[in-house]
Amino acid sequence: MPRARPHRRQGTGAAVRDHAVLRSAVADAAGELTVFGGRQGTTSPPGGPIVELDAGQGPCLMFADTGAEASRSERPVLDQFRLDGRVAVVTGGASSVGQSLSRGLAEAGASIIVASRDLESCRLYAAELEEAGSRAVGLHLNLTDEQSIDALAREVLERFGRVDILVNNAISRFPGHVEDFSAADWEAAMRVDATGFFLITQRFLREMARAHSGNVINIASPLGERSAVPDLYPAGLDSLRPAFFFVKAGVINFTRFLAVAYAAHGIRVNCVSPGYNTNPPWYTSPGGIAIDPSLFAKRVPMKRLGHLDEYKGAVVFLASDAASYVTGQNLVVDGGYSIW
Repeated sequence: MPRARPHRRQGTGAAVRDHAVLRSAVADAAGELTVFGGRQGTTSPPGGPIVELDAGQGPCLMFADTGAEASRSERPVLDQFRLDGRVAVVTGGASSVGQSLSRGLAEAGASIIVASRDLESCRLYAAELEEAGSRAVGLHLNLTDEQSIDALAREVLERFGRVDILVNNAISRFPGHVEDFSAADWEAAMRVDATGFFLITQRFLREMARAHSGNVINIASPLGERSAVPDLYPAGLDSLRPAFFFVKAGVINFTRFLAVAYAAHGIRVNCVSPGYNTNPPWYTSPGGIAIDPSLFAKRVPMKRLGHLDEYKGAVVFLASDAASYVTGQNLVVDGGYSIW
């Protein structure tokens, strides 16, 4: 194929960007040019390379939208946020954050698999979603057990026939001072937060790659890119989770790696990093020492903590066609806490 050159309007030198007035051509298997019409209403080959004829300067290689991409761009913007017909798996689904994210995806039209070790809580919450008009099921998931991960994947495919969205929300909770954190504690945390996270992502990526479509959304944290402020914790570093910082930093960069590795498979991979919120459980550190949430709120430019429902919009956005050109990103939802 001849070397590509910029297409210019004859006699003006101005670059032509209006596809309605371009004449285009593609090279056939023999290397010759097949011309497609250059006026509005004519057709060009769906997707793939187009060679646009440049008046007197040789052909110019361009790429057209595929049919799916063109269809997305033509939909009204609010419709692009809809997730009707899609299937979403939310790990750590029994937690307060997991429930909020599940609710948001369900409100956008997705079918939801609420998954965690607490099967009863998953089933109860799935029942709430169904009562609200969504399709949902609660399933057991133990991220320390590879057989449990495989069993979840099989059941999802048997029930729904596909998986479109994986939200990796599950996280272990092993607090303690760095110097007192045992090897057993560290390995237990890594079994859930690193190995389990990797295995479930790997399992569902296989299915998404077969379908050449999918979204993985990893729940990270602003603390994956910055340290905590010890003065905000009455118990100092004893109230923090050293494995949490290690894991969340890794999740953010692993997200970037997967985004590059699976882009050619039609899969997008992103992070959401929720900031401090009004959910009470984190207000008490190990040993029962209360944490004053107002101290955290003062450090937020918006001068308040987040609400759980303020995270679900970010996840719905990244899961939807509204974010069809977004991958490898870490969307921080923290009221500006991490910008100073």
